[in-house]
Amino acid sequence: MLRSLSAERAYRWLNAGRMDPRDIADFLILDPRFPRSLCFCYAELGLHLASLARLHGHESECNKLIGAAQARLEAATIESIFDTGLHEFLTGFIVGNQAIASAIAQDYRFVD
Repeated sequence: MLRSLSAERAYRWLNAGRMDPRDIADFLILDPRFPRSLCFCYAELGLHLASLARLHGHESECNKLIGAAQARLEAATIESIFDTGLHEFLTGFIVGNQAIASAIAQDYRFVD
């Protein structure tokens, strides 16, 4: 998994070479230092959607959804994720991600 995300070197550097499944999941999901972690990507998406909201003069549904998703990620710990189940967490994340994508498409659709 780390190799497929070009993350092995960064992971080993930040984690002193330990290869533990929980630590790897924590790194890929919750580590705000890693540019391909879910946490980092949602923080960046939130910033860009906030910029669009300022440009358009109002927040849209996608801003509310990304804010809620970011809050869930910030509140999550790797222990809570594993307690819930990694598969269940990732499935819920994908469903939420689709809702955000649909809201972006709806909120910023091109009207001729």
